[in-house]
Amino acid sequence: VARQTTRSSGINAEYGDGLRLPNFLPAAPLQTSWGKQSGHHLTKQEFVDAMHLRFGLPFLDLPAKCPCGTSNSADHALSCHKGGYTIYRHDRLRDNFAEILSHAGVRALETEKLLQPCDDYDQQLQQYPWANTDRDARMDIVCMGLWAPDQMSYMDVRICHPMAASYLNTKPSSLYKHHENTKKRCYMRRVQVVEGGTFSPLVLTTTGGVGPEMDKAMKRAAKLLEDHHGEMYNEALTAIRRRLRFCLLISTLRSLRGCRTKYSPSGLNEIDFNL
Repeated sequence: VARQTTRSSGINAEYGDGLRLPNFLPAAPLQTSWGKQSGHHLTKQEFVDAMHLRFGLPFLDLPAKCPCGTSNSADHALSCHKGGYTIYRHDRLRDNFAEILSHAGVRALETEKLLQPCDDYDQQLQQYPWANTDRDARMDIVCMGLWAPDQMSYMDVRICHPMAASYLNTKPSSLYKHHENTKKRCYMRRVQVVEGGTFSPLVLTTTGGVGPEMDKAMKRAAKLLEDHHGEMYNEALTAIRRRLRFCLLISTLRSLRGCRTKYSPSGLNEIDFNL
């Protein structure tokens, strides 16, 4: 517990209170963003849980046992794959950032796009044996016009939990670099050689931190909002960061207390529906 508290303090010192993503506390609950309600509101339970996560406080009312069979804790709940909450968290962030890019004016926007086969590029890719050459490989976000007017941009999202046991001795900056390099090793050469586009790994953490590549993408989206819609750059960037912060926060809180078992009503199999 002492190690986790120290780790939490170190994380808060690096990007807490809005160094990279603004703190959720000053956000107006019914604030509008680009003509729609932003959803900046939390229930009482969500607010209490958010404070516990923010300051590394223990959760005393979580079930002692996770449905996956191991001992339960807040850190385990945020890393456990049972129930599909890690996928839910990933997809929520992907869809929110794709919507931001769409409003910023990028073209040919797609999510979960299937990459082209690599069969005709074996010679170019053979010097990169670590590259992902699977026929069913997909990219989270693909668009045109993010970095250059007619250039295709490929982005893949990864969200990690920095309080996991395997990361307790890793600095946040090293954690971002590790996950960005892992994504680049898998996809960058394939995207450059086969797709002819640019690749950006979008790395975020459950505590609200973002990697350097994600930070660049958000700033570029804010610049496009300034150019296409006349938004003030600083205000657009703050709105993007706050929206993604709430997206991460709410999806993280869902995975903390969400149900991880399938509902099986008793006696339903005994009912005769052919009456």
